[in-house]
Amino acid sequence: MASDGKRDIIPKEPEATFIRRAYQLVAENLCTVQAVYRRIRASGLKCSISNFRRMLRNPVYRGMIVVPAFENDTAFLAKGLHEPLVSDSLFADVQKVLGRVRLKNIHLDNSPNDMLLFRGFLNCPQCGRRLTGSASKGKKGKYYYYYHCNGRCRFRTRADAINAHFMLEIGKLNVVSEYIEIYRDILRHIRRDIYDSSTSSEKSISAAIDKLIERIVRAKVLLIKGDIDDEDYKLLKKDSEAKIHLLGTDLQRSEIASRTKSDSLKKATFQLSQFGKTFTALSTSERRTLMEILLSPSITLNEGLSINDMINADMGLLFDLDSLSQSRLPERCITYTESMDQAFYEQTQSRIQETLLTRKGQAESRQTALVLDFLIIFAKMFSKNHS
Repeated sequence: MASDGKRDIIPKEPEATFIRRAYQLVAENLCTVQAVYRRIRASGLKCSISNFRRMLRNPVYRGMIVVPAFENDTAFLAKGLHEPLVSDSLFADVQKVLGRVRLKNIHLDNSPNDMLLFRGFLNCPQCGRRLTGSASKGKKGKYYYYYHCNGRCRFRTRADAINAHFMLEIGKLNVVSEYIEIYRDILRHIRRDIYDSSTSSEKSISAAIDKLIERIVRAKVLLIKGDIDDEDYKLLKKDSEAKIHLLGTDLQRSEIASRTKSDSLKKATFQLSQFGKTFTALSTSERRTLMEILLSPSITLNEGLSINDMINADMGLLFDLDSLSQSRLPERCITYTESMDQAFYEQTQSRIQETLLTRKGQAESRQTALVLDFLIIFAKMFSKNHS
């Protein structure tokens, strides 16, 4: 209820931030609605793709409400009392994008087919159109997969050779050590239940043991003063020592658990340092989610294509690929992730910015956000698969 007693709609965080970001990404029209959905869902928004699409068309987010039809009156929109999450112009831009049959720079097919992993990421070397992919049945009934162009040039090439080459190139990626430390802290923050090796329980156990020892010492003083007899002292000492023994066992178990968590965190962090190997172990849909950020938005297929030609110039900073072209590439879908504590998010952004300034002498906000989003999504994927 509002202060005047009327029913009000109050935005809920972090969902409100996810929704705003979803509208912004769809309005930019740089990738499919499906790709935006995957990115926002990875950030923490829980809804189906059908509900996500309905959300993008719901006028309530621009401050309007639907007044239902009544008797002879038709339903109509009216301005609500609640604060809009998005502006009228942003809402209108999203409706324009949703109304188009084909979106700019879309992936023609985002279905998770491992044999066509790079479908929608490659451009035709003859006409520049986005390549799609499909299977062709051979004479002996075996299926062969091809990346091909739907343009007049009818270009096509075997997918297995392209996949092998790209995976070999991605396997060469090594993350800069400074980012490994940042990733470790992100991983520990996201999955504190698994990796947090804080010693709060150990400290409380140690404090309890100290109090029991102090109790024995005080009892000894009282015995010397004659305030208690020897039998009382022995009973108190025996009781305290029994409790100390039990707490000591708990302390030992807690220390073992902390070491186990620490070892698990080291192993999890190692996955990023071995990015190429880890990438091959991910599911097809997870690989494609990372590729949305990792790869250049414009890869023209040609012989001798190297990792430097494949990686988004901004993401190259994460892997220290100095020979990447410095020309600005079209910005891909960037997720503003609020599934973590906001203060921690901003602190981590600052750490990445400082790293970029130290290593490269400059740091743009979009580069910082892109690197951070990549690390967060990778951490979420890994912790989900190994929780």
